[in-house]
Amino acid sequence: MRTFLLIPWIWSCQDPSTTSPADESEDAEEQPEIPQRAPPDIAVIGELDFGGVPKGCTETRTLSIENRGEEPLQIESITAVGNGASTINIFSPFNNFLAGGEQDVIEVDFTPSGWLSYSFDLLIEINDPDEPQVWIPIVGEGERLEPITEEFVVSVSESLDVLWVVGNSGPSLSYLEDYQENLTGIVDVLDAQAIDWQVAVLSTDTSESGRFRGPIIRSGAPDPHSMLAQQLEGLTPRSDEDGFDTLATALLNPSRPGFFRESADLAVIFFAEDEQGGDANGVTDALSGLGRDASNLWVLGLMTGDPFNDLFSMYSLDDLVKDFHGEVWELEDGHLHTQIEEAHLFTVGYRSMCSLSEQLASLDDVTVTINEEPIPQGLKDGWTYDSAENAILFHGDARPEPGASVSVTFTPEADCG
Repeated sequence: MRTFLLIPWIWSCQDPSTTSPADESEDAEEQPEIPQRAPPDIAVIGELDFGGVPKGCTETRTLSIENRGEEPLQIESITAVGNGASTINIFSPFNNFLAGGEQDVIEVDFTPSGWLSYSFDLLIEINDPDEPQVWIPIVGEGERLEPITEEFVVSVSESLDVLWVVGNSGPSLSYLEDYQENLTGIVDVLDAQAIDWQVAVLSTDTSESGRFRGPIIRSGAPDPHSMLAQQLEGLTPRSDEDGFDTLATALLNPSRPGFFRESADLAVIFFAEDEQGGDANGVTDALSGLGRDASNLWVLGLMTGDPFNDLFSMYSLDDLVKDFHGEVWELEDGHLHTQIEEAHLFTVGYRSMCSLSEQLASLDDVTVTINEEPIPQGLKDGWTYDSAENAILFHGDARPEPGASVSVTFTPEADCG
């Protein structure tokens, strides 16, 4: 009988892909863990307390933004929120994405539009899961400057040459005939102000070649009204009138020496239609060549026709008057007496306005007095403000007399530099 010996071999038949629990634990310890990146984390450094800023001026503050996380920080929006948001101008970061550890800045301008206290917020919206919105308080105040007072004395010329340039057109001659007495009243205004004056008359008739129509009339003459009336008379309608040319000729080659005095102011009064034609540059150069400025040279227009009916030149009488610091009256029936009186006062240097040296910030606290008497604001016997001229204008019975003292107290606009 044969006997067989059985030797165990089961271990050699084991599946090599299987491991024991102990082996699995050992493998797990050997595999590295994948670290988790920290989410974006915003930090805002700085504050938006602007303090007092003069109204209309701008103050700038800067905020620093830092991403203290590891994931990129996205700045989705930056806005001002609340009453006063319109006073803020925001300059956002150049890059709206900040990597971990990166910084950038926000510039914020504050320009108060009123004398008010402001309190609102800057809202920064980001992709921070824990803090998607950051609110930064904004505070500031529109600062009011201290009121100032400017004093004026209404003055007129001490020495004045008055040159009339009278049109030869039909409308001009008609007005001249009907209102000659009013026009010669300039003599009374000149004498009433004790001015050292001279008056000469020039026609727009080119055939007269810029010659004065008579002798120079001077203060102290025996009958100046009649002398002026005589020179205003005798004009006949002409189709070849050219006020620019005749005035330029008279300025450059005066027919009677001694009229254009260097020590005297000069007032040129056009009593004519607007359409003058001719060489505008010639009369402009001639007037400019006198070396005068707004303080001692002015041109007036008493217009007897449509001021927009400029058929012959791109440069009108209206333009000339504006270029040389004057005033225009478009003569109207029913108002001629008043218009001519106003023109006479303007001629002698009287101005029913006071030009302020500082820009006026508000009408709310302006006070105006004439000889210490308060004057109300308004078009009827009061004052108004001309923003283009930065001047106080007087109307009706509120117009100060020559020699009167005018006081204007107001809050000036800040010089923001």
